[in-house]
Amino acid sequence: ARKLGRILHPGDPSDLYSLPLERRLYLWTLYALPLPTLGLWLLAALGACIWWRGSDRRAWPLLAFIFLQFAVLMAFFVSTRLRLPLLFSLTPFAGLAIADGIRRWREGGTRHRLVAVAALIVLAAGHWIFFTEPRPREVVRLAAVLSTQGRVDEALTVVDGLLNEPDPDAPALDQAGWLHYKKGDRETARGYYLRALERGLLPGHAAQTCTRLAGVHEELGEMDLAAAAYDEAVATAPESAGTWFERARFRLRTGDHEGAVRDLRRAAELAPSWRPPRELLRSLSPDPG
Repeated sequence: ARKLGRILHPGDPSDLYSLPLERRLYLWTLYALPLPTLGLWLLAALGACIWWRGSDRRAWPLLAFIFLQFAVLMAFFVSTRLRLPLLFSLTPFAGLAIADGIRRWREGGTRHRLVAVAALIVLAAGHWIFFTEPRPREVVRLAAVLSTQGRVDEALTVVDGLLNEPDPDAPALDQAGWLHYKKGDRETARGYYLRALERGLLPGHAAQTCTRLAGVHEELGEMDLAAAAYDEAVATAPESAGTWFERARFRLRTGDHEGAVRDLRRAAELAPSWRPPRELLRSLSPDPG
């Protein structure tokens, strides 16, 4: 049931695939496929109705093909893009609708209905090509993937459009900060991190940004600001073992042995199966508790 739900509402970032983003940045030939998903669904629904009314038994190989493809999706696709492979199952029905429309047009019947359906599909295709923009989450996801591949300048180019808007996207600002940090520009990274926090992030994301900001402050020698940022990270996500662990390491670097032990114990309580806090605690205290 969860996998069926992913067809309509993909959950995690691995499910994201932005056709507008792909065609704008990398694959211009996608403009040759102007039919949006909604138009394909519409044609497929018409084709399914035509098949149902006709009840042609000779169509069983087509139905078997669609069933097998759907079974493969359910059996083997776990967290990937379920919606895109499913579209291939719709194309036979969409083709049936187009073929039936051509036949009816040649026979001269119900042309006004065919014109109405064709106009609706053309409008959907026009909107898809000229007005559909990638969502900020898709842009940030692509920039993150490029960052992991070491293509930092390309990632900055991708995310740049979101940064120049009147109300910039907070995750995009955070991603820009991380990219500039990877380039070695600590001052610019700090500015983006601060702007991202001002714009507002989800608690878990905000804690991560605070931790990154604290690291920048520390590298710039601003130890008081770094301590305050680590404290804010812990306050923002008190149930995150990672934030306690990072503050513990910072306290060790600044000589606060007792504070580091307290933070490590809290991190070990929150994530008992996570080894780094317990190992570091064991090396600091004879009684890891």
